[in-house]
Amino acid sequence: MMIADTKHAIGIKADDGAELLIHLGIDTVELKGAPFEIDTAMDAKVKAGDVIGSMDLDAIKKAGKKTTVIVAITNTNDVVDHLDVTPGEVKVGEEVAMMTPKAAAATSTAVGDAE
Repeated sequence: MMIADTKHAIGIKADDGAELLIHLGIDTVELKGAPFEIDTAMDAKVKAGDVIGSMDLDAIKKAGKKTTVIVAITNTNDVVDHLDVTPGEVKVGEEVAMMTPKAAAATSTAVGDAE
C-alpha cells in the first residue's frame, strides 16, 4: 500500500483486510533513507517469509537511533477479533504475532515474521 520516500516505513494490506505498518527504527526518518534497502514494490504481492526490505543496524546505531522494528495494525478496531503477541526480542523467522480477524474468528492470520 505504501513505501515511504525515506524507506523507513512500509504499509501492507493483508487479504483479510488488516492494514499493517512496518516502521524500521525509531526517529529514522531523519536518516533520509540512507541505511535502508527496499526489496519490494508498490502493489506487489508478498507472503510471510518474503524479504521486503533491510536496514543497516550499525549505521542506524552510529546515527544514535534505535533499531526497534514496529509492526502495527492500523485498522485494529475494524478487523481484529483477537491478537496474541510474542513479547520481547524475537529471532529472524520467528512469529511475532497471531491475529484472529473479526470476519473469520475461527481462523488466525500471522501478522509478521521477525526480520
